[in-house]
Amino acid sequence: MSFEDDVQIIITLRNFESDCDYLCFDDYWMQKLSEEDKVQLGEDVKSFRCNFHDNYILGRWYYIGRGKSGTVLRDNSIMFIFPLFRALKLFKTGDLITPMCFYSWKGKTREMQLHGENYASGYGLKGNSYYFKKKDIEPFKKFKSHIEDYLNFANFHNIPYHNNPKVLDSIDMRCLLALHLFLKECMGNNNYYLIYDRLINYTIGLESLYLERRDEEKRQKLSSRIAVLLSKDKSDEEKLSRDVKKFYDIRSDIVHASLTDEKGNNFLCENIYNYEDIFRKSILAFLDLNSTDPFKESILSKLDRAISSTDIKQEIQASLNLLKLAR
Repeated sequence: MSFEDDVQIIITLRNFESDCDYLCFDDYWMQKLSEEDKVQLGEDVKSFRCNFHDNYILGRWYYIGRGKSGTVLRDNSIMFIFPLFRALKLFKTGDLITPMCFYSWKGKTREMQLHGENYASGYGLKGNSYYFKKKDIEPFKKFKSHIEDYLNFANFHNIPYHNNPKVLDSIDMRCLLALHLFLKECMGNNNYYLIYDRLINYTIGLESLYLERRDEEKRQKLSSRIAVLLSKDKSDEEKLSRDVKKFYDIRSDIVHASLTDEKGNNFLCENIYNYEDIFRKSILAFLDLNSTDPFKESILSKLDRAISSTDIKQEIQASLNLLKLAR
């Protein structure tokens, strides 16, 4: 194997911040870009736009091999980049995106566009940077290892020669819909009304987890089930329930064409990241709940009983291993 068959696959990280200029874990490394680095990348890589928020890159070594150069970026995006991106997004909240990846081989640079939304330009959004600190490395490695036990099958769902992994027998497929809705806002491009799309998609995702079609008083059911599952104490439970009701009311105004007022719009702009965090934590919680009980009806029934039973609430929350590993 000659050295020239080894290349560095580089991914740009947008809205990423850290307390270190260089971080390394598993097969990956993250590096802060200097202004000179940005200038050089702008000259060498056509798709690198020197965005103000592109201050870090992520890299991994890859052996190209004979006849593989044309599919390197595609293969890496499927097998390594997106699974890592998904794990980072679920690990903690923040508007992390990966606009592009590239590598240079035998004097030629190859590039591929990935997830290109610029959150900073969203209507009413100030941006929510993704902070990944040195002390997060070991907890993230542990979280990534655990989340892969639940979601590895999703990376290869289109390969017909694989038997369905056993995890599919115990995970309610609604978790996959929720995961898709959580991540899809990272795939758009320059949507200036992103804040409303996020509100609607997050609510649909939460409904898919917490509600059944036959449920009456969906607003009350949704808020109380979320509160009992995710709250830390009574005060937190009341706040969660109150906020979820507000989000639900604004979403109802929008989808039923009543439109929202200035008060609702201000609340949405100030709290949309909290709603995203509620959705993220709900996905992690339901992945754990589904792994022990694949039936949605029994899970929701237990949540309803937990509303009036501290013992059941504590039992449920003690089983949320993924949520304990995340930030």
